[in-house]
Amino acid sequence: MMETFRESSPPNLEFPGAVSPETERPDFLKAELGTFINLDSVLHKRLKRYESDMKRGLPHYLPGMDHVAMEEFLYHGDGKPGTNPIDAWMMSRKQPFSAAAAAQISQWKSAAPGFFQITDVTDSLVSLRRWDVFGGLPMGESFSAISLSINGAAQYRKYVGH
Repeated sequence: MMETFRESSPPNLEFPGAVSPETERPDFLKAELGTFINLDSVLHKRLKRYESDMKRGLPHYLPGMDHVAMEEFLYHGDGKPGTNPIDAWMMSRKQPFSAAAAAQISQWKSAAPGFFQITDVTDSLVSLRRWDVFGGLPMGESFSAISLSINGAAQYRKYVGH
């Protein structure tokens, strides 16, 4: 399956800041993590329960909430102690990551859902600024984030300023 992703991926995507060759394509790693969750019966059941709970909760009316639920689960699990999917995935790999790569991938756990304005898109980087949904105003300074989409960040160009 990962070969299919590699073959269909746009060429020459650059993800700055990789600490080792293992983390040069975090989009492939995210796809591997998602595949791991879908193939692990326990994690898959927990993901489906988490998605179902999100649909019944307050944010259910937001467009794309199913996507948000999956992203949130990928990085944080369902909040139960000792159940982070990233940790489970890294421990299950036949070829363990180097310490530097594992530390970099572990930073994915700091991802946080929120409302953001896209201020710029360059290569595989998306510049974001927190958005105050009640005041309709940007908050704070912009910061850069990598797009972990197999298609890269170009798909977000049409949303710059929104």
